[in-house]
Amino acid sequence: MAASNKSVGLQITLAIFAMLAVIGWVAFYMQFRELADNQARFDKANADKATADNGARKLLDDIEALKASAGYNQPEVGADQQGAANTVLGAIQADLGKVNAAHGPLPTVNLAAGLEFLSQRVTDLASEREQLQTQLEGRNTELASLRGQYQKQVDQHQVARTSAETDLANLRDTTKEQLDARQQQIEDLRRSLNEVQVEFDEATATWTAERKKYVSDQEQLVLQVDDLRKKLKEATRVSFERPDGLVRWIDNTAGLVWLNLGSQDRLRLRTTFSVYRKAHHGVARGAEDIKGQIEVTRIIDNHTAEARILDDDIYDPISKGDPVYTPLWSPGRTETFAIVGLVDLDQDGVLDRDQFHDIVSDAGARLNHEVLDDGSRIRYEGFPDKFLNWEEGSPTLDSDTKYLILADIPDPALAIREEDVIIRKAISEHLSAMQSEARLKGIEEVRLSDFLAWIGYKPQRRLYVPGLVDRPFNLRAGAASVGTNEVVGDRSAAGAVSGVYGRSKKLKPQSSAGQTSELFRGGSSGN
Repeated sequence: MAASNKSVGLQITLAIFAMLAVIGWVAFYMQFRELADNQARFDKANADKATADNGARKLLDDIEALKASAGYNQPEVGADQQGAANTVLGAIQADLGKVNAAHGPLPTVNLAAGLEFLSQRVTDLASEREQLQTQLEGRNTELASLRGQYQKQVDQHQVARTSAETDLANLRDTTKEQLDARQQQIEDLRRSLNEVQVEFDEATATWTAERKKYVSDQEQLVLQVDDLRKKLKEATRVSFERPDGLVRWIDNTAGLVWLNLGSQDRLRLRTTFSVYRKAHHGVARGAEDIKGQIEVTRIIDNHTAEARILDDDIYDPISKGDPVYTPLWSPGRTETFAIVGLVDLDQDGVLDRDQFHDIVSDAGARLNHEVLDDGSRIRYEGFPDKFLNWEEGSPTLDSDTKYLILADIPDPALAIREEDVIIRKAISEHLSAMQSEARLKGIEEVRLSDFLAWIGYKPQRRLYVPGLVDRPFNLRAGAASVGTNEVVGDRSAAGAVSGVYGRSKKLKPQSSAGQTSELFRGGSSGN
């Protein structure tokens, strides 16, 4: 039994060894077979490598040949360097860019297209060159023809020039003799001119001295004439003005008068008149004959107008038959005036130029020249709104100007501010110029105060309150308060004239009733 077990184990062992041997031989065979395949593949790879090396070498040779043929010897082709300047492709692109910029645009930006474009360009230029050459030959032919024609003309001109030079030489000889004679005449005339110049200078000096003396004498005579005219006017007070109308009726109680002027005389409302005494010495010659002022308030008919009394003399009241006059108004014509200086009608320190304009325009008169408060002179084309700045050469005072009115002329030496000095000097200069114009045109000068008296102007302000110059100066009543804490109302005077002054001086004065007015019972409570 034991021997049998050993034989079985041996068999199994042998079987295992046999199997291992078979497996080993199979494995060996497989390794040998793979080694043979790898060797075959290796041999094939070496052969392919040799072939590739040959191809690469040939390709490099071709690239070098292409670079040499194209003329680009950069070491790198530059396919992977995006047009670097030191590569073949970069250099080609740069050159194509230059060609495209100079001769483009290229149809396709590559070397072949560029060469084709340049080839065509060369062909076109060659054709143009042949055409230009043909044109040049034609132009050369024309030039040769013209040169022949010009040469003929030059020859003709040369002959003419030679002839002219000959004539010029002959003329020069003849002219030299004439010039010598003329030069002698010029020398003689120059000596005569020098002698005349000396005489002229002496005469000019004499004339200048005489003119200076004449101007000085003229200025002195003008001053004397002005002084004599002023003295004559003050001594004689001659006036050529006539009264404008008469007082027909008067109501002293109502303060009204009626004039013999009306709509047919073209009388205007608000026209003011000065009222003269019947025994006057001439209107518009002074204020001594003026007894009152009136203002037209109503036009009644063709030759009747109503006026209110602005002011009169209680000892010599306005009466029937008194003449009235104003220089601002004349029947059927427009009076014209000029004024220079600062206009202060009521002497309250506030300038009243606009009010003066209203007075003039209300009466239907106008101003033609005026010197304003800023020292500028204006010329009216349509008083009072349309005017032009006056300049040298502009129209001056004309003969239609009735008066040159002299308002307040401020003294430049009394000005404090520099701008005031300039303004006052300008006013003074315009005053001198306008006085000269008035003197030449025979225009009379009047002071503003006299003019206001003649036109019947009466200031409406009565009481001056310092610091309140813009407040109306109303005449206040003198009634006393009747109690403490009394609310003071309006105490303006009623303006009615006492009956004592409204009666004729020839009537017997009324006797007093002996009763005191309640206005003078100061402090009374009404008992």
